[in-house]
Amino acid sequence: MTVKRSLLLVGTLFVVIFLIILVSLYSQTSVVHENEIRMERSVKQLRYTGDMDMRHDGVRGSVYQYLLALQTNDQQMQADAKDVFSEHKEKITEDYRLVSESVISEKLTGLVQKTEPDLKMFMRSSEAVMNSRTYGEALNRLEAFNQSFEDLEVSLAVLGDTVLETYRGISSDVKADVNSELVTVVTVTIIGILLGVGILFAFGRKLMSTLGAEPAMLSRIAGELTAGNYNQELGEGQGVFGSIRELRDQLKAQDERDRVQMIEMTRLKQAIETTASAIMVADEEFNIVYMNPAVTRTLKDAQSEIRKRVPQFDADKLLGQNIDFFHKNPAHQRQLLQSLTTPYDASLSLGDTLFDLTAGAIRDQNNSILGYVVEWRNVTQERRAEVEMTRLQQAIETTSTALMVADENFNIVYMNPSVTRVLKAAENEIRKRLPQFNADELMGQNIDFFHKNPAHQRQLLTQLKAPHDASLVLGGSHFDLTAGAIRDSKDNILGFVVEWRDVTDQVKAESEVEKLVLAARQGDLKERLPMEGKEGFFLKLAEGLNEFVQVVDDVLEDIGDVVSKMSKGDLSGRMDTDYDGQYANIANSVNGSVERLNGIVNQLLTSTESVRAANQEISTGNNQLSERTEKQSSSLEETASSMEELASNVRNTADNSRQADQLSNLSRDSASKGGEVIKRTVSSMAEINESSRKIAEIISVIDDIAFQTNLLALNASVEAARAGEQGRGFAVVATEVRNLAQRSATSAKEIKELIEDSVKKVQAGSDLVNESGTTLDDIIANVKKVSDLISDIAAATEEQSSGIDQINRAISELDEITQQNAALAEETASSAESSLDSVGQMVQVMSFFQASGDMSISVPSRANLPRSTAATSAPKPKGNSKDKMTSAAAKSASPESGEDDWEVF
Repeated sequence: MTVKRSLLLVGTLFVVIFLIILVSLYSQTSVVHENEIRMERSVKQLRYTGDMDMRHDGVRGSVYQYLLALQTNDQQMQADAKDVFSEHKEKITEDYRLVSESVISEKLTGLVQKTEPDLKMFMRSSEAVMNSRTYGEALNRLEAFNQSFEDLEVSLAVLGDTVLETYRGISSDVKADVNSELVTVVTVTIIGILLGVGILFAFGRKLMSTLGAEPAMLSRIAGELTAGNYNQELGEGQGVFGSIRELRDQLKAQDERDRVQMIEMTRLKQAIETTASAIMVADEEFNIVYMNPAVTRTLKDAQSEIRKRVPQFDADKLLGQNIDFFHKNPAHQRQLLQSLTTPYDASLSLGDTLFDLTAGAIRDQNNSILGYVVEWRNVTQERRAEVEMTRLQQAIETTSTALMVADENFNIVYMNPSVTRVLKAAENEIRKRLPQFNADELMGQNIDFFHKNPAHQRQLLTQLKAPHDASLVLGGSHFDLTAGAIRDSKDNILGFVVEWRDVTDQVKAESEVEKLVLAARQGDLKERLPMEGKEGFFLKLAEGLNEFVQVVDDVLEDIGDVVSKMSKGDLSGRMDTDYDGQYANIANSVNGSVERLNGIVNQLLTSTESVRAANQEISTGNNQLSERTEKQSSSLEETASSMEELASNVRNTADNSRQADQLSNLSRDSASKGGEVIKRTVSSMAEINESSRKIAEIISVIDDIAFQTNLLALNASVEAARAGEQGRGFAVVATEVRNLAQRSATSAKEIKELIEDSVKKVQAGSDLVNESGTTLDDIIANVKKVSDLISDIAAATEEQSSGIDQINRAISELDEITQQNAALAEETASSAESSLDSVGQMVQVMSFFQASGDMSISVPSRANLPRSTAATSAPKPKGNSKDKMTSAAAKSASPESGEDDWEVF
């Protein structure tokens, strides 16, 4: 029998033994499972029954709390009690349902059904109490509630004892079943172990004859072979031992052949390691198995760019990875490599890095693929340089800048189309200087033929370190040149580059503009730029400058015409042409100045006539003023006499007012003292009121303490009821404490009522005192107002007396001023006659201007002016008011005309 069959037989026997044990265990599983279900349902019944017992105690506590809330009229406590009652009601109903669903015996079913009426009666009676609106109504329903509570208490106690008894019976059954199952399992297991030991012994003997040696010895020999030790001594043997000895001899011979081959491989590897070529080798599954340092450096230098295409790329972790991750289409690359018979060149772009690859297949003597080798070359810089050169060449070819390039021997080697066009356009002018010049045949020629002194130009170009600007005149053509030397990295000259700019039109335009500006500076605005031969920018420049000079010429001519007329006294000239911008501002300023001057002249002419008429009126008015001044002086004397009598009466009134003010001050002081006494009385009543209020607060605190004590006693009664027999003594004490708290609350309430009555009486007295104080304050305020009014009357009387004195002094001063006015009126009449002479002279001067809307004005002679006889009168000295007026008033114009002139003045 083979080892395989022996192992199969042993395994089968062990499986049979194991199945027997499993069948035995499974036969007991149903019993255990049934016991577990019974135990679980019994535990649930026990838990739900206990919870029902606690919940019905909680319902009773909620009912008592609600009674207390009704007694104290505490709405918040009533709401809280109802919330707790609702919670207990919901929970006890749920517990009863769960108990009914988990019954496991007929006896328990009967007890549960018997408990249901008691539970319903208990809940109805508790709801009746909780729905009571008054404390008395709740007390009437409390007896029924207590009876239903006792009935439910008995039913729950019987149910709980029965559930506990059932639980204990089930526990005993489970223990007996477990012991029976344990004996069965142990028996079957022992039999299985004995059978297994016998089978293993027989199998061991069979196995040793097959191996030929101990397994440990075979393991040691295999370990030596694995480590490469093929020189160990092995004796004779059969079975596996003999096979291992033959294998040792074969491995020893193969090891010698591998050593020779390894030497050759090492030599080849060293050559690849030291070469500058970047070599990568992959096996037949395209997994990278070798990378020489050169390829590692190449890929590491380009690692940041490669990660743009392959984010997970890491040059240090490529060994073992597949080359597929380098390619978008790995299947195509695999097919290509597998078909290679000769080296294959390709390009690979990774990010912004470009590689040239040379790939080849490694085959054995049977032409089977052993792997692949790839040479990497980073050609990114080379390709970029090629692209930059192409881009630069295209840019130079298409640019409008005219460029010419010469080699280091100054021979022209390149001309872009722009420089050919520039030189072709100026070819006729250049031939005036260089007859042999041909723009189409410049390539290959030396640049010396452009210069009179080529040696100087050569020296200048070879020494250039920066671009050099120069000018070149060839016939009638002008060129601006920018030359530069082209150097390599070692500063060796490779050639020269020159930019050509034809500035012939610019030079010609500059000359013409300079001539135009010179003529304008000398005052000749008739000079213009010629338009012939100009185009583009220079044509627009010439047109613009000519228009500018023409506009300036027109503006200056218009200004000259206006100023010329002004010099002749003609103010009608204007600049009527429509100008733009600043010229319009100048025209508006000139026209505005002439208009303003014209208006001033007209105003002066008008004002002269007005001044003359006013002087005439002033002269006539002064005569009337003198007459009225005399009448005013007489009236002032009579007014002064009346004011003396009024002053005497006001002084007597002031003396009486001062005496009344002194009496009112004495009355105000007495009233103020009475007010202070009332205020102190009010303050004392307020302190008494505050003390009474504090006593009332203390009694309220005592009342609250009694209420809290009553509540605690009630809660203690509820807890004692839950505790059963153990809490009965505690319930008696709690009841006594509750009675004491109720009596304390009653006493505190009576004391509080007495204190509140006292506070009300004190408050009434305080209100009366406050009212007296308020009335006295009003009296004081009224006395003060009377005193203030008397003081104001006295002060006003003093001020009236003082005012009358001032009026007397003012009347005296008016008398003096009236006399002075009479003299001043005579002087004013004389000045008015002199002013009329000055007005006549001004009219003669202004008649030179010819203003638009000219006003003619006559110049009256001095003989035609009205004269006052008072004009020659001198002021008279002070005297009696009737004698101070002169007789000149009688010689003035008639009273009617004098009244009109006075109103105008």
